Amino acid sequence: MILKTLYEEYGFNIEALLVKEASRLELTVKELNVLLVLFAKPIKKKVLSINQIAKRLDYSYNDIAAAVEGLMTKDFLKISLESNNKREREVYELDGTFLKIEALLKHDELEKIKEQTSSNVGKTITLLEEKMGRMLKSNELERVRTWYETYKFNHDKIIDVINKTEKNISIIYLEKVLSFKTTEKTEIDQKTDEMLDKIFRNI
Repeated sequence: MILKTLYEEYGFNIEALLVKEASRLELTVKELNVLLVLFAKPIKKKVLSINQIAKRLDYSYNDIAAAVEGLMTKDFLKISLESNNKREREVYELDGTFLKIEALLKHDELEKIKEQTSSNVGKTITLLEEKMGRMLKSNELERVRTWYETYKFNHDKIIDVINKTEKNISIIYLEKVLSFKTTEKTEIDQKTDEMLDKIFRNI
């Protein structure tokens, strides 16, 4: 988990992200505040204590217990028993929170990619119709979309190939040229992981 590594090794401000995205993460105010208290504890001291949380928050014992239960139900928090000097104590981990935030950021990046792809498809279709002097047929429109969504052809390369093709321009011809020039197809999951990594490194 990239986000967890940044938090534990580089002091990444996870609290700011939680506050900003609390609504989209569907956290109640009390759940958010309890979670912030848990993150505020030193990384190596993950012993759960309702009493210690109560000292930081103006909530009743029952309110804190309910918030903890809510966080567990929503998979932000996991609690387990640990033996220490022949005594059992409750310890917690917050991996679920990191996973939820990463999923949220990945979703945002995917949406940006989809929006950009849609915009690029529109620009390519407009250029093709201008060059061909007619409206594209439905099957041709679908082929253009596959250039972006399936084959992951580079948008600038598509535009460049279209502009350089003066005679006998057709979807099939352009696709052959683009396929010849494309050395590899990039999977969308790999692309979004790289973007997510870039985001975290630039924060």
